[in-house]
Amino acid sequence: MSKQYRYLKKDEVIQAGDETDSSADGYNDSPVWVTVHPGNVGGLAPDPQYSSHRQYRRPTPTTGGNKMSNDDLPNWQQPADTRPKLDLSIPALLAEIKRLKSLFLSEQKQRLDQFDLVKTYDAINCKLEIDELKEINAELLIALERIVEHQTAVAGNLAEFSGVVHIANNAIAKAKTKRRL
Repeated sequence: MSKQYRYLKKDEVIQAGDETDSSADGYNDSPVWVTVHPGNVGGLAPDPQYSSHRQYRRPTPTTGGNKMSNDDLPNWQQPADTRPKLDLSIPALLAEIKRLKSLFLSEQKQRLDQFDLVKTYDAINCKLEIDELKEINAELLIALERIVEHQTAVAGNLAEFSGVVHIANNAIAKAKTKRRL
């Protein structure tokens, strides 16, 4: 009884014992399966639907495990007689165009909604920063008023002190002139 395998799906973790196709041209050549390099173990498998991506497979348990079916293969690797048939009729193509257009528009709307959320977030942050700056400005104004009050008091004391000094100087001058006489 031969081993059964299944293909790894996109972002599935690569494990020891998995195999990879090492053929030079995976599209035209038959696969040559080799055990994965130890450096790839623990990595994520690439999307197998792209022929340029490396293909990985894993042995399935022999006790009733899943058998590999053509559904596990990407379209380009499926046998020609089992590939889904393309409906190239005008109504089918128009329906597909309409589906893709609505998908594109919904993605664009999602991006715009995300952009609006970012703009709203930035506006809220800007408003908060402005409010914080206003609070800091108010605190600075209060501190400045206190400094002005203190300087006014100091200036008043200085003026008072200057007046006292002036009176003292006058008294000394009068005393000197009296001694001379």
